[in-house]
Amino acid sequence: MTDLNRFLAERGALDILFRLAEKPLGFNELKDSINISPNTLLTRIKEATALGLIEETLVRTERRSLIKYKLTNTGKKTIDELGSIKKKYLELKAELDKIKNSENEKERELEEILSSKIRSNVSISNVKGGRDVRIDVNSESSTKQDKR
Repeated sequence: MTDLNRFLAERGALDILFRLAEKPLGFNELKDSINISPNTLLTRIKEATALGLIEETLVRTERRSLIKYKLTNTGKKTIDELGSIKKKYLELKAELDKIKNSENEKERELEEILSSKIRSNVSISNVKGGRDVRIDVNSESSTKQDKR
């Protein structure tokens, strides 16, 4: 397996190249648009730079200078060669993101239901100046001695 093929198989590599094919981006812009850790992103940037796929450019603004990453000619050729893969990859990625968002939404709903159920079925009260604790769950009563 060539170094390029090995790189392309790594997590986030295609995402970085496809995002940079749209326009040059800074580190934080890439981090915010790709679902990988900052350390993994930094590693992929270093690997892509070593392979000659991307390069750093210094962009000066009125307030400061920023480093942006952009595709090199080699990077652009690589993206062109991946053209047929890109469409399917992006479709699958969008579908996966949709599934993940749905999963996160269902987890939040479940947490809210459980939290609401617990709040409505549990009553905790201090008795005798905090020495005894009474916990009522579903109309059943139990008393626990507080060990202070």
